[in-house]
Amino acid sequence: MFTTHQIPLLRLDKSRTHEFTYVPDTKKIIEMNDFIGFRKIAISSFKGSLTPLRDGVDLKAKLIGQATQECVISGAPVHTKLNHDIIRKYRSDITEFEVDIAHEENFDDSYDVLPANLELDDLLCESILLLTPEYPKLPKYLEGGEWSISSGDFEEDAENERPNPFAQLDEKLFGKKSDET
Repeated sequence: MFTTHQIPLLRLDKSRTHEFTYVPDTKKIIEMNDFIGFRKIAISSFKGSLTPLRDGVDLKAKLIGQATQECVISGAPVHTKLNHDIIRKYRSDITEFEVDIAHEENFDDSYDVLPANLELDDLLCESILLLTPEYPKLPKYLEGGEWSISSGDFEEDAENERPNPFAQLDEKLFGKKSDET
């Protein structure tokens, strides 16, 4: 069983499945927070298996933890629970170039290039970024929540002036209309 942050994929024994368990130490967590730009990342568990194949390695893992980001509207903390399966398929018969042009052709982009060493820190960062909202918002700011802002919420006057998009926000957050400021 591997318990390190780096796994040498090219040197795995191809006759069996390999298990791994990894929880980054405090220093690595701080580095991840700084790199990703989150307030806090807490990893409870990151366990999985690596299955060597003739032309690559399949990874199946379970990530359990929590990520805390800032709300893009209010700056308040937004918590996202992480309880997800991570699946990656690494193949030795494809190149970076083929992966780069995958969107232009009928190429199966579900595969990644087989690296010599699998960096679990990098895999964690990538997975957390993919599993968390790009623009985190508190539930009351989401569509269908307590209220939401859309361009249709503003009435234009007879002169077709552009509406002030902050008028409704001022009223909801501070209890006053923007012309009272």
